[in-house]
Amino acid sequence: MPSFNTYYSRIIYFLLLPLLSFSQSQSKASLLGVWHNNKLLDTARATAYHNYISKYYFENKTDSAYAMTLELLDFINAKALREQKADVLLLLGRIEHVFGENSKASNHFGTSLKIYEDLKNVRGQANAINNLGVSYRKVYNLDEAKKYYERSIALAETVRDTVLMAQVLANIGNIYGWRYKSDDAISYYEKSLKLSRAINHKQKIALGLINISNAYIQKKEFPLANRYINEAVSIGESEGNYNTLTHAYSVLAMMYYKQKRYDELIEAANQCLFYAEKISNHEMIDGAYFFLFQAYKAKRDFDLTIKYQDLRLDRRTTIDDIHAVQALEKIKIDNHRTKDSLVNINKTLKLGLKHENEKTNLVLAWGGSLSALSILTFVVFRNSKHKQRKSQQEREQQIAEKEKLLKELELSTINAMIKGQEMERQRLASDLHDSVGATLAAAKLQFEYFVKQQVMSHDSEYLTKKNQYTIRYRL
Repeated sequence: MPSFNTYYSRIIYFLLLPLLSFSQSQSKASLLGVWHNNKLLDTARATAYHNYISKYYFENKTDSAYAMTLELLDFINAKALREQKADVLLLLGRIEHVFGENSKASNHFGTSLKIYEDLKNVRGQANAINNLGVSYRKVYNLDEAKKYYERSIALAETVRDTVLMAQVLANIGNIYGWRYKSDDAISYYEKSLKLSRAINHKQKIALGLINISNAYIQKKEFPLANRYINEAVSIGESEGNYNTLTHAYSVLAMMYYKQKRYDELIEAANQCLFYAEKISNHEMIDGAYFFLFQAYKAKRDFDLTIKYQDLRLDRRTTIDDIHAVQALEKIKIDNHRTKDSLVNINKTLKLGLKHENEKTNLVLAWGGSLSALSILTFVVFRNSKHKQRKSQQEREQQIAEKEKLLKELELSTINAMIKGQEMERQRLASDLHDSVGATLAAAKLQFEYFVKQQVMSHDSEYLTKKNQYTIRYRL
C-alpha cells in the first residue's frame, strides 16, 4: 500500500483543499460564464465549454461529460463551427472509449481527422491519429496501432507538442508491454515520463509512473513497481484526480494478485472500485469486480465469490442499457433548454409581445421530448426486466455450481479418508508381515540348528558303536 510519505501528502492535500477548491471554482465559473454569454463569439463560447468539460468532468464524471459534450456538439452543428466540431468529436470519442464503445469512438476520430486535414491543422491530425491508434490497440491489432502512433509522433514533433509526444511515447510503450517486452516498454515509458516532468504535467507524470510500475510487475520486480505506484497515488491524491487514482489502484491490485496477497488485493480493488464509480469508468469497475471475485475465490469465501460474479454478470447486462440512459440524460438537457426558452417567452409576453408561433413550437418540442422520454423509459424498463430474468437464471446456475463444488469437496474428503484408511491398512499389513517374517526366520534357524544337532548326535552314536564292533572283531 502507499508508503509513509504518501500519508503526509494526504494530510497536506486535505489542509490545502479549501484553497484549491476556491481557485478551481473561480476558473470553473469563468469558463461557464463565457459559455453562457450570448454576446461573445460562438467560437470563444464553444472553446470555453469544451475546456470546461475536459478539465472538470472528463476525468471525474464521465457520464455528465458525455451529456454536456452532446449538448456542445448540437450547438456547434447549429453554428457550423468546423474546427470546434473536430475538437468535440475527439473528446466524444475519448469518452466513448471509457464506455467501451470502440466502434463509435473510431468513427468520431476518423471524422475529426478528415476535418483537420481539410483545415491543415497538423496538431489536430496528430491527436486524431493517436486516438485511432488507441482504437486499434483496444481490438488487439497491435501492428496497426503502432503504425498510427509512429505517424502521430512524427506530426507532433513538427509542431513541438510535448504533451502529445509524451502521450504517444507511452502508447508505444503499451504496445511492447502487450507483447511482454518489458524492457522496451520501460524505455518508452521513461522517455514519456521525462517529457512530462520537463513541463510539470502532473496527470501525464502520474500516467508515466503507473505505466512503469505495470512493466515492473510484468518482470516480477515488485519492490520497484511498488515505489513507482506509490508516487502515482500521491500525485493523484494531491491533484484530486479520480481517473489517476482509479488506474493506480488497479495496477496496485494487479501487483497483489500476482503475489497472491489476497487481503491487500481486496483493499486495493475496493479503492479502485470506489474511484471508478465516481467517474463512471465501466471498464475499471468490471476490473475491480474481477479482482474481488478472484480474491474471495482464493480465500474460499463462496458467498462473496458468487456476489462479485453476479455483479460482473449484471454489469454485462446493464451495459446494454447505457445508450438509453445517456439518451435520457440528453433529453433532460434539452428539456432544461426548452424551459429556459419558455421563461424568456413568458417575460416577453408580459411586456405585451405575442409570439404564438414560438409558443406553438415550444409545445411541440415539449410533446416530442416527452414522447421520446416515454419511449426510452419503456426501453429501459423492458431491458431491466430482461436483466432481472437473466440475473435470476445466472444466480440459480451459480448456486447449482456452488452445490456441485461442495459435493465435489465432500467427495474428495471421503476419498482422502478412504485413501488414508487404505494406507493405514497397508502399513499394518507391512508391519505384521515384517514381524511374522522375522519370527518365522528365527524359527527356521532354530529348527535347522535342532536338526543339525540331531544328525550330529546320531552320527556320533553310530561312529561310537562302529568303533566298538571294530575293536571286538580285532580282539
